[in-house]
Amino acid sequence: MLAVEKEAPRDRYNIVYYIMLLHGVGTLMPWNMFITIAPSYFVDYKLKEVGTDGVLIGTTYSLNFFSYLGICSQLPNLLTNLANVFIRSKGGLGRRIILSLITVALIIIITLVLVFIDTSHIVTTFFFLTMLTVIVLNAANGIYQNSIYGVVAAFPQQFTNAIVLGNNVCGTFVSIINIITLTALETVQIAASAYFLIALLTVTTCLVTFILLPRFEFYRYYMKKAEEEKEVVNLNEGESTTKVMLYWEVFKQVWVQCLNVFLVFFVTLSIFPAIMADTRIYRPNGVYDFWLPGTLNTCTTFSAQQLLVISFASCSMNNVNIDHFHSGNVKIFGWSLLMGGKWFALWIA
Repeated sequence: MLAVEKEAPRDRYNIVYYIMLLHGVGTLMPWNMFITIAPSYFVDYKLKEVGTDGVLIGTTYSLNFFSYLGICSQLPNLLTNLANVFIRSKGGLGRRIILSLITVALIIIITLVLVFIDTSHIVTTFFFLTMLTVIVLNAANGIYQNSIYGVVAAFPQQFTNAIVLGNNVCGTFVSIINIITLTALETVQIAASAYFLIALLTVTTCLVTFILLPRFEFYRYYMKKAEEEKEVVNLNEGESTTKVMLYWEVFKQVWVQCLNVFLVFFVTLSIFPAIMADTRIYRPNGVYDFWLPGTLNTCTTFSAQQLLVISFASCSMNNVNIDHFHSGNVKIFGWSLLMGGKWFALWIA
């Protein structure tokens, strides 16, 4: 008898939901980890050379760090996401997630070790080593991100939103960690070590919780249900239907949402982090007079935005039936494009 015919078990105490929310945090942890601490650690500390008078001097690596970081982060992430969609590997999604999280944890450990190594006289070497770790980190994270969405797709709708909510909470979480470490600890080196250690503990927690998921009846039920439904689809479609054709059929149903998401991320990643990540308050007299310390201005405002706007929107979606949107896809897309265009026009004005 198919699992679909049985009564679905309850997610007791919402444990599986909160685990998925945690994995939403974990999927964006590598990205947020680097861009949040970059101004104080990479740009103003690690990627500066020591001059003859002992003063730190900016380098081309520190001045253009966010541009390099954006390319080395997003390109590997995109390529591995694409490969993960079309290439099957033995062991399924679970194996991919576990191996990806182990890789991410190892890269964070390497980054943590580099905090305590004096690289002021080998800035070029440190820069290329950092970019290499960023490439490997985001390649592994691309597989992790794609795979965890594949797992949660077998669950009810709100569990997918748990991942999205976790993504948004991650920005706030990392910003708060950065604020605490920068204000509570004496040096950038100590602050960075505490910051990366917390990131490592978060990723490790994601790994442990995923390994424990099969212990929950709720998880086993929906995984079994997904496997059985997949077998039924394969039998009905037969060998004449290729995987590409199946993807095309799905794409025709969701192309509006896909285009909407693409435009949002295209604009966002074009200006962030390369342009906006280290935006500072400008005064004609050159005097910083804002009530927040300069080192905390960017991460504090970013944290507030994430907490008050995006996370609220994600939470509200738990109470919205997605079926209500199907008939108004084009209208939603049009309004999104219009509002996005107005915001962009105001920003460049």
